[in-house]
Amino acid sequence: MSDIPLNPISKIDRDPNGQLRPGSVLNPNGRPPRSGGGIQRTIESLFSFINEPAVQARIRDALRKEAEEHPFRFARQFILPGIPYKDRKAFRERIRAAEQAAFDKAAAPFSGVSKTDAP
Repeated sequence: MSDIPLNPISKIDRDPNGQLRPGSVLNPNGRPPRSGGGIQRTIESLFSFINEPAVQARIRDALRKEAEEHPFRFARQFILPGIPYKDRKAFRERIRAAEQAAFDKAAAPFSGVSKTDAP
C-alpha cells in the first residue's frame, strides 16, 4: 500500500510547468444529471412565476398600455425583434415614416404662421 493518496487529478496529463495539455479533462465523467447551475434554477423559477395567470394578466395590461401610449417605441422594442432580419429595414422605415407624419401633424398648429397678419 502506498502512502500517497489516490488523486485522479494528479494522473491528468500535464506539461512540465503544470499546465493542462490540450484535450485534458479534469472531470471525465462530466456534471451529474439534473445538477444544473444557478442560472438554470433562476430561469426555471422565473418561468414558473411568469406562467401564473395573474402575472400574465398584469404583463398583458402593461404591454397594452405601452402600445397605446407610445406606439412607435412599442413597435421598436417589442415587435421589431420578432420580425425576420431581412424585413427589419423596411419595418424600421415604416416606423420612421409614421413618426415623421405624427410629428408633422402635431407641429402644424405651431408652425409660427399667423393667419391674422394677412391683409
